[in-house]
Amino acid sequence: MTPLPGGDAPDVHTSPMTTSAVPRLRPRRTRIAFACAAAVIAAGSIGACSSSDRKDASAGRESNAAAVGGQLNPASVDLIADRVEKDGLAMPNRRNVTSTECPKIGCSGKVASDTVSITKFPTTGKTEIYYSKTDPGTGFQIGNVVAGFASSLSDDQRQSYEGAITQASR
Repeated sequence: MTPLPGGDAPDVHTSPMTTSAVPRLRPRRTRIAFACAAAVIAAGSIGACSSSDRKDASAGRESNAAAVGGQLNPASVDLIADRVEKDGLAMPNRRNVTSTECPKIGCSGKVASDTVSITKFPTTGKTEIYYSKTDPGTGFQIGNVVAGFASSLSDDQRQSYEGAITQASR
């Protein structure tokens, strides 16, 4: 290559065999620096996604799942059941069955009664899997909460429970 006046190297050089201009490659250390920067950015992006999953998993089962509008639903199943009863809807023989039922189905909380059962999951994905395996005709899903209804309830009664559970899940 022929240096330019002032001692700078040209941006292109001509091959001794041809007269066509060939662009200069970046120095090796510049290519390595770009590759390292890209690797750091990619690792940070992947790490951010996976660390939020770990954070959700360890933050406590009752506060992890999404509810209406994509917001986290902090209400426990007992609080949801309390609000249903406060709306005047019966939950006879109500009992918290979290310790016996949740290890089997992967939920984070469950209340059962003679009329309705309310089950909460740590993620909406687990909720959807559970809901799809149960009979969707006898249940209701909102966010990370699934309600199962007794077959003795009328459609109007079911709608009342669904409305109360929806309000309690906000």
